Amino acid sequence: MTAGSSLDKDLSDETIVEMIHFLRPLWNVEAIARVASGTDLVASVDVQASNGPLTTVLKVTTADHVAPETARAEPRILSFVGRETSIPVPTVYGYCDEHAEYPTPFYLMSHVQGANYEGRVRSLSKTARTEVLHEAGQNLAKLHMLGPLHKTGRIGVVDGELTVLDTAEFPAYDSFHEWLLASYEDNVDTLASGGYFPDLADDKARFADLVPSLQQYLRETVPELPTSQPSTYCHNDY
Repeated sequence: MTAGSSLDKDLSDETIVEMIHFLRPLWNVEAIARVASGTDLVASVDVQASNGPLTTVLKVTTADHVAPETARAEPRILSFVGRETSIPVPTVYGYCDEHAEYPTPFYLMSHVQGANYEGRVRSLSKTARTEVLHEAGQNLAKLHMLGPLHKTGRIGVVDGELTVLDTAEFPAYDSFHEWLLASYEDNVDTLASGGYFPDLADDKARFADLVPSLQQYLRETVPELPTSQPSTYCHNDY
């Protein structure tokens, strides 16, 4: 099975145990707790490893939101970043790109203590919010230092290696400006039919009349932006 198979994210405990044993045959699974949020299956798994008890996290690509070639990059990026920088990322214990019986890709990583403040950011003090933003900016800067890359585009996996993809779905670009324009044009195009989540739109055509003028503005403006530095690694959500 592969990502995009629209498989239900609620895999059985037995299947999760089998997937853990596929990656770590000598570990004994003691408890499984599924994470309710998110699109893919994520489970906190307590295991007994050779060096003692561990809390781990299994992530399985079970939704249609991420293509397999980009989902396969996630554990490799985590390992790369953990090896080359001081950014605090989980330790990857193993991953599987393809399997005849289990949904793929999936991988196992260490559990990192923390709290999810989505929707509750204002409950943090101003000092705490400033600290979070400062630390996030420092980590992003460290990520940028891992480049430059030979092309601009989506990071994925080809022949088992991290690379900038160059496919029909994820084309590569010679310059940041070309990528930025194509990316923004795609975003604006979605406004004609309700955005990225049309099922949530009260009026799918609400902004449709703005699309031509916005596209024209992008074509005139983006090429005139200052020349950028060579492309490098970046977390797109930033």
